[in-house]
Amino acid sequence: MMTQRLIGAVLVAGSGAWVGQKARQKLRRHAALLEGLSAACTMMKSEVSFLHTPPEEMFSLLAKTGRPESEFFQRVSVLLKQKGSLAPAWQQAMEEMAESWGLSGLEQSELLRLGEALGRYDLEGAVAHLAAASDKFGQWGKEAAVKAQNDGKLLFTLWTLAGCMVAVLLM
Repeated sequence: MMTQRLIGAVLVAGSGAWVGQKARQKLRRHAALLEGLSAACTMMKSEVSFLHTPPEEMFSLLAKTGRPESEFFQRVSVLLKQKGSLAPAWQQAMEEMAESWGLSGLEQSELLRLGEALGRYDLEGAVAHLAAASDKFGQWGKEAAVKAQNDGKLLFTLWTLAGCMVAVLLM
């Protein structure tokens, strides 16, 4: 009987640590995604301004990077071929991906504005929007990395302690 309680207590405490680790991973993924979006904007800026790469080819290149945001660019590439217009393809891909990414409203609106700008403005306007978006996503990525480091430890500790507390109460 005591062995069963001990096993149960270990499982409850372990599940608290598991939930804490998942919360920490979510924060880290968010920071990596924002940093990846910043890098993608920088790459798009270079492709547009120096190589004059067509959007279909540019998004195919971004889809092959293997980073967290590559799935989004793969979806944009496919939708662009289907719809023939960048802004609706970008918006639909955003709607499909936004929930799984966990972006804030401000981050989502910046990404949507970027898609509209790429589909609407001339070369200089697109380059300016890409540079601004790269700076914003880079800044948000740095802030999210700091938050992931600090809050990630806190969440892991709190969930682990909560699991231990429940385990002690159940014994």
